[in-house]
Amino acid sequence: MAIAVLFPDGSTRHVPAQLRACAPADDKGGPPAYEQVPLNYDARWRFARVTGRWVALPRKGSIVVLRPPAAPWWSDIALMRDGISTVERGDTMVVAISSAHRTIRESAA
Repeated sequence: MAIAVLFPDGSTRHVPAQLRACAPADDKGGPPAYEQVPLNYDARWRFARVTGRWVALPRKGSIVVLRPPAAPWWSDIALMRDGISTVERGDTMVVAISSAHRTIRESAA
């Protein structure tokens, strides 16, 4: 399915299109209304309806290179790592609290 789009150089080109619902079904049980709209597939052009016609407009901005996500901030904290059982977490927590309490007690003395 294609739709005619007017480009800035004055030419009309057929671009891929899709059907989009423009109005829901009415209360009388009639079918919903659909309209044919161009797909925004091109990195150089975006499509807008201007006075009833589809017109291609140049995109503004630049392409962003996607990077893999960084490791979560909590991955360095042993208690929050995946794969540690609850027993290990409990033992680690008790040890961590005991050593912290001991350190506080020693610094207070």
